Order: sequence, then structure tokens, then C-alpha cells
Amino acid sequence: MTRIGVLGAFGETLALLGIGLLWTYRAQAVVWLRELLEIWRGEVSGRDPHLSDPVYRRVKPRRPHGAIALISAAALLFIGQILFLIDLTF
Repeated sequence: MTRIGVLGAFGETLALLGIGLLWTYRAQAVVWLRELLEIWRGEVSGRDPHLSDPVYRRVKPRRPHGAIALISAAALLFIGQILFLIDLTF
């Protein structure tokens, strides 16, 4: 690990920050993952009480808690690992 430079260290720091955010918002991440798997399998959950409401489609749905944090965490993980690989390559 003597070849890791500043860019690699910065990338790993970003990746660890992303892991920390995912750990902080792990309850929301599990809910999102469960919903994603249900949609992927074609099993739409009927847990949302607004689905039976005819005017539901006219109202803008509320953004779930932790959405920005989860997207940021995934982006930090991705960017951090890319920076780390760039540092090892060049």
C-alpha cells in the first residue's frame, strides 16, 4: 500500500464517508432496498394507503426521509472507489 497517493487517500476517505452515511440511514436503506426488490420482482406492495385514493395521482407525493442522504452515500462510494482505482492505475 505504499503506492497510494493523495488522490487514493481522498477517494478512500470519500468511500468511508459514504459507508458512514449508509450506516446512519440504514433503516431507510433497508426500506428502499425492500421496495426496490418488490418492484423488480413485480410484486407491488399494497402498503401505501394512498393507492386507493383516486386523487392521489394529482397530488405530488412527499419525498421519503433520507432520500438525499442515501443518494449522496451511493455517489460517495462510487466516486471514492473510482478515485482510488485511478490513483492505483496512474
